[in-house]
Amino acid sequence: MFTYRQMVNTIIRRTLIEVAESGAWSEVKKGVEQLRQKDCDVTSLRLTNKQLRASRDAIINELDEKRDQWVTELKDADEKVAILRDKTSDDLQNANARLCYAEKWLFARFEALELRLNVPRPPPPRSDHEQRVHEELLKAFELQIQYDLHAGEIRGWLTFKRERAARLAREQQLRASATHIQAWWRGIMVRKALGQFRYLRQTKGKGKKK
Repeated sequence: MFTYRQMVNTIIRRTLIEVAESGAWSEVKKGVEQLRQKDCDVTSLRLTNKQLRASRDAIINELDEKRDQWVTELKDADEKVAILRDKTSDDLQNANARLCYAEKWLFARFEALELRLNVPRPPPPRSDHEQRVHEELLKAFELQIQYDLHAGEIRGWLTFKRERAARLAREQQLRASATHIQAWWRGIMVRKALGQFRYLRQTKGKGKKK
């Protein structure tokens, strides 16, 4: 990096060479102008840096104010939501209370009109009504129990029939297979003249000699 010390050393070296050659001091003037220009550039950079820092601080302060404002608005919104929720709950309870009051008032008004017009009411249930209902329920339970018992017997009978049919079919298949095997073996014994059919060899031999 080119520093001021290097610049001064370069200016002194060039000045000495120029003085030795021509006796002039133009290099010193140029060096002084360059140093002034550098100082001006440094000053402008410092001012720019200060301005940028001031702008940064202003933006940070503005963002902090916005954040505080948003936090406050969010708290206000939460409070409004809570107030609206409580108001809705209160309105619902008030509506239920009014509905209950209106229902009771209508029922009382209906009873008053009935008493005024002398509308005959249905007779109260007889004393034996509850006993009869109880007996009918007991009969229904007994019928249900009997049905369950018979249903179990029917299911057992159907299962027995299915197993018996499967067993008979299996025995029939085995009997048919045994019959086929016996017929095949009897045919072999006849053709080969084996066992009890050994006498067929003599008859076959006589026929060949003829």
